[in-house]
Amino acid sequence: MPHRRTPVRQPQTRRNTVSTTPAARPAVRLRRAAAERETHHDLISARAEDIRSRGRAAPLTFTRWARRHADYTAGPAAALLYCVTEGFLAILTVIGVPGAALLHTLLTLLPWWLSAALTGTAVGYWAWMTQHTQRTRKRWLEDDGARVRELFRPRYETIDIEKLPHRRTDYGLLPPGYSVGQYQDQEPVLRASLRHPVTIREARPGVIAVTQMYQDLLAAPVPWRDHLEVNPAALWHGIDTDGRDIHAALTAGGSGLAFLLGGAPGSGKTAHTHALLAQIVMLPAALRRLWIIDPADGVDLGCWHPFAYRLAENPRAALQLLRDLIRDMELRRPRMTAAGIDVCEPSEAFPWNILVIDELPELTLNEDKDVRTEACELLARIRRVGRKTNTSIIAITQDLSQQVVPTQLSKIFSHRICFHVSTYREADIILPGARRHGYHPELFSPEHPGRFILWDLSTYREGRSCGLYGRRRQEVVTGLSMPRPSDVQHVNGHSTPHSPPAVHLNGTPLPPPNLTRPTDTADSITPDPERRTAHELRVLLHTRGDTAGRAGLNVAAEAAALQEPEWRIRRCLRELKYVKRGRAWITPEAAR
Repeated sequence: MPHRRTPVRQPQTRRNTVSTTPAARPAVRLRRAAAERETHHDLISARAEDIRSRGRAAPLTFTRWARRHADYTAGPAAALLYCVTEGFLAILTVIGVPGAALLHTLLTLLPWWLSAALTGTAVGYWAWMTQHTQRTRKRWLEDDGARVRELFRPRYETIDIEKLPHRRTDYGLLPPGYSVGQYQDQEPVLRASLRHPVTIREARPGVIAVTQMYQDLLAAPVPWRDHLEVNPAALWHGIDTDGRDIHAALTAGGSGLAFLLGGAPGSGKTAHTHALLAQIVMLPAALRRLWIIDPADGVDLGCWHPFAYRLAENPRAALQLLRDLIRDMELRRPRMTAAGIDVCEPSEAFPWNILVIDELPELTLNEDKDVRTEACELLARIRRVGRKTNTSIIAITQDLSQQVVPTQLSKIFSHRICFHVSTYREADIILPGARRHGYHPELFSPEHPGRFILWDLSTYREGRSCGLYGRRRQEVVTGLSMPRPSDVQHVNGHSTPHSPPAVHLNGTPLPPPNLTRPTDTADSITPDPERRTAHELRVLLHTRGDTAGRAGLNVAAEAAALQEPEWRIRRCLRELKYVKRGRAWITPEAAR
């Protein structure tokens, strides 16, 4: 008899759900049990919170209080009523009312206190067994909407959970004796309880599918905000799924951080970079230095070239830029040691270095092996040395592969931002383990760019970017290129050091922009050779501020005393790092 070969059963692979790796039977049972607990815990918790919120919102009246606590107060109330009735009949017996003596005799067959206790106990037991049980069942199963407990009383066995953007589907086996129609009858009450659409259907014979669809707050684009409080420790990136702002720092406590932005072409990563650079450029020019590597000939980041401290447009120039950045960081360290600081906050003495790398594969996938090797070594060294010297990195790539982000570089990025990608394998490279937590950047719609997932190596946050696109970006860049009252060195219309001179199409220079403010008079901006320079005004204000002490300086009073416009006084006080307390500006020493 020939030997029969037993067919080998291949392990089943789950769909893009909680996990996509083949698992043994014990692991499958554990996942199913965890999924079942998560499903029922979420629904019951949502129902309980709904009942608590409605209970807090309803006005507290005596009738409502009595109905809620009737099962607890029925016994004492009955005993008190017995005592009152016995006393009332005793008074009627003394008066001589017919029949009162007979009733009083019947009530006094036992001692009044024992009769009252027995009556209260009997009434309390009746109230507990009938009123409390009926009221609870009516509240949970009939009147209060959800009936979640009755719906999930025959707990179906959860066999799979599919998490998609703004949608979750639970698959379970129908319990014996129950049909899909009985569950579908609960759709309206489930929708009212969970406060988002719920659909129940039969996925296949014997399997029920419960789909919950959440509100998509990220469907509409996030507009750019003109008036932003720029803070390097909390740059605005957009909003999350709950509509709250997402802030992520490029520098934390004087230590620079590294960001890696990845996504398919047209996913919104370049527009997000424009938004970050716009916030960085809003800082005073003396407090920041932009080191830009743009090997794409300025196609994407060309509008920010005038603001750059150093610029490289080819791989060889990029290597030299990285070497110069390392030399700058090495020169800072002795100065930091002499100053007695271990981390440096953005200041004129230690400006904030921001390295922006567009198209990272141009360095890490360069045809020249020497360029690839040296670029990876320099970037790793910048991250090691530059963290304490306040050097931040923003790297952008649309080619997500293991060669673009090798192991030597993958460890240096403390924050990852992933936009829409083509496959889940690309998402695993920039966001390892995201799909196990229910995040699928490969399912983002390419028609709505700007959706991203932010990972800070510990938590995931899904949101939509506050990107700058097209004409809106040009307006913001033009506004930042114009001289501002906080940047000009004189009041005679000189442009800022980072502003390119305005030139007409025919090559003739244009007149300087008009800096007249609505609150200033014509005399306040008239060029005057005898007018104090900015340095003289700062020295004078600093002397007056030291004399004033904690009383501080008033801008209006100082402008009248020194015959200077208020905006110039205010600008000098900011440059001196004065602290505003109410209407007074006090020195940093007095503020401490």
